[in-house]
Amino acid sequence: MDTPIELLTQALLGELPEERKRCFEAWLQESEEHRLLWERFRQQGYFENTLSELHAVDAEGAFREFLRNRKRIRIRRVIKYAAVLLPFAFLLGWAARQTFRINETVNLPAEEQIAHGKIKAQLFLSNGTKCDLGENDCLLNEGQVNVVASGGKLQYENKAGELEEEVKYNVLVVPRGGEYTLALSDGTVVNLNSESELKYPVLFTGDTRTVRVSGEAYFEVAEDAAHPFIVETAGVKIKVLGTGFNVMAYPGDAESAVTLVHGKVGIQTDRQQLVLQPDEQYVYQSETHRGTVRQVDATQYISWKEGILNFDKMPLDELARKLSRWYDVEFFFTSEQLKQLKFSGAFKKYNDLHYVLNIIEELTDVQFAVNNRTVIVNRK
Repeated sequence: MDTPIELLTQALLGELPEERKRCFEAWLQESEEHRLLWERFRQQGYFENTLSELHAVDAEGAFREFLRNRKRIRIRRVIKYAAVLLPFAFLLGWAARQTFRINETVNLPAEEQIAHGKIKAQLFLSNGTKCDLGENDCLLNEGQVNVVASGGKLQYENKAGELEEEVKYNVLVVPRGGEYTLALSDGTVVNLNSESELKYPVLFTGDTRTVRVSGEAYFEVAEDAAHPFIVETAGVKIKVLGTGFNVMAYPGDAESAVTLVHGKVGIQTDRQQLVLQPDEQYVYQSETHRGTVRQVDATQYISWKEGILNFDKMPLDELARKLSRWYDVEFFFTSEQLKQLKFSGAFKKYNDLHYVLNIIEELTDVQFAVNNRTVIVNRK
């Protein structure tokens, strides 16, 4: 059976025999993480820099685990690659001895530390103009409305005090490694988490106040019984009067969730209608278009807006997705089983990633290797 060192080497040389190419391509198709790692290896200069990481994460063990789950493939060895494989394997062993120890934490040079996210967003006005927002102040105009960005918060102020007939929409986009706060024209405050987007009218008109969110956001809705506040996500509509709640609905995730902190909200999908009480969470399954309600401690689900990353018996793959968004990195798991390991703990979200990974290593059976903005997860 070929080792991943042999297959990777031949793939990098562009000389994989047809039968080995099929095996290698099957491994690539097994997960997005495998494809991401391969793309990283193909980048110029990355191959040399990643030799020690490849050894440290036990790539052979991960690849053998993949092969054990498939029909056994007999592959004839090719002697001409020995000249390539022997020095390659020697270099792997030397780099591992010099740089990594299996049971030690990963220490990154100061210049390679991965910093936490910060206040940043992009605002798209109704005329298509894009504005980059940070901690600096700026003043924009949307017709009779002043759009004021100050201290990392966006506010809408109606100069004339009258409603315009034409409804204008703005879109606030928070990228990976960002966060931003928005005060809508009715006084509703929205905290947007990393990799999130909110579409909303510059001024609310009509009988309802409707916005659409993708990603994660916390809403503190201004009370107005005559004009219900409606939040739309992919598959779920949330109707409120005056309340505080968290919405998590990232594209591509199998689940989305609405967590009620105080007040009362109505949930509507194409198959369900129900009402949430405080400390209840509605979890919607995108595949079945149905959801369930469970009792939770709502404060754990809004801690992110208070500067805390909180994990309660969270599978590592879900934890990795959250860290990826805040620190703008990619995680690669060398084993599918590692994704299901659970972690409980809390961190200040303004710690650098190195600090967070070290704590997780101390409390779990995993270790991390970091190269550029890729974090490789391996069993100790």
